[in-house]
Amino acid sequence: MPSGTKIKYQAHNANIGWQNWVYDGSLAGVDGQGNNLEAIKIELEGAPEGYSIEYRAHVANVGWQSWVA
Repeated sequence: MPSGTKIKYQAHNANIGWQNWVYDGSLAGVDGQGNNLEAIKIELEGAPEGYSIEYRAHVANVGWQSWVA
């Protein structure tokens, strides 16, 4: 990853709502409270033109979803 680039993400938890933005591998959402992760926002911050993020999600009782960019 280019110098100065950060991956920024924000989790939405059941019964809680949107949590604060976190960066580069930090815990997103809550731990040990039994609240499901319902959504996530992901952004690439400070990246040169042409860089993007690819990701996929695992949906309970469904499985892994396709990769998206």
